[in-house]
Amino acid sequence: MRDEIELCPGVWVGENHPCFVIAEIGQNHQGDIEIAKELIKVAKDAGANCVKFQKKNVNLGWTKDVLDRPYMGANSWGPTYREHKQHLEFDTAQYQILQQFAREVGIPLMATPFDESSAEILHELEIPFFKIGSCDADNFFLLEKVASFGKPMVVSTDELKSLVSNIREIEACMGNGIKTRMEAEIPVHRKLGKGIVAKRDIRQGEVLSRDHLSVKTSDPQGWDPSDWEQLLGKTVKTALPADAPIREHNIE
Repeated sequence: MRDEIELCPGVWVGENHPCFVIAEIGQNHQGDIEIAKELIKVAKDAGANCVKFQKKNVNLGWTKDVLDRPYMGANSWGPTYREHKQHLEFDTAQYQILQQFAREVGIPLMATPFDESSAEILHELEIPFFKIGSCDADNFFLLEKVASFGKPMVVSTDELKSLVSNIREIEACMGNGIKTRMEAEIPVHRKLGKGIVAKRDIRQGEVLSRDHLSVKTSDPQGWDPSDWEQLLGKTVKTALPADAPIREHNIE
């Protein structure tokens, strides 16, 4: 296993190389390209090595029923969750503008794709490397797509040595070593957690293949994406419409 990698042209990370600092802009630009430019400049002035955005195809990341729900909270940018999420997305032309601005400022720009379509767009934009969010660390459909581009890929496992050390300390404190989801994590997991859903309408009696499956946020959540291969060859007991979560009682 290599102990160093060229993350950006001429910039290496790994043993005996300086830390590579990524400034997470995410969607803090609030859908405003001028705010995005200001955040790029601030990141450069602060000494960051790179700026990172988030790229999502809203219709591919959430099921229709989730997107059509009213979303009228204090931080909402639209009356439905769909409109809220779409407000925060930049299109390809806007990303090209931001890329040019970042070049003028003198800092690399990249983004985290949350679906295969967004990964394709970012590849066409020739970002230097890909960063996978922790929510997609077990989304093998997305991971395989990004890996096919042959560019460096950073997966959010984050400081593994420190993580393992802290886990061992916590296990000792807990006594039995069993890690459970904290009460405060449950609402976030319900809102953002992803599962396997039907990629298209599936007839009763069809035998599942990879072409039947997609990974999306749905309510209720579908089959655990990390166990997607267990679905292959299973028979659908009742017809499933596109976007329907695939759960244990749907298959045999």
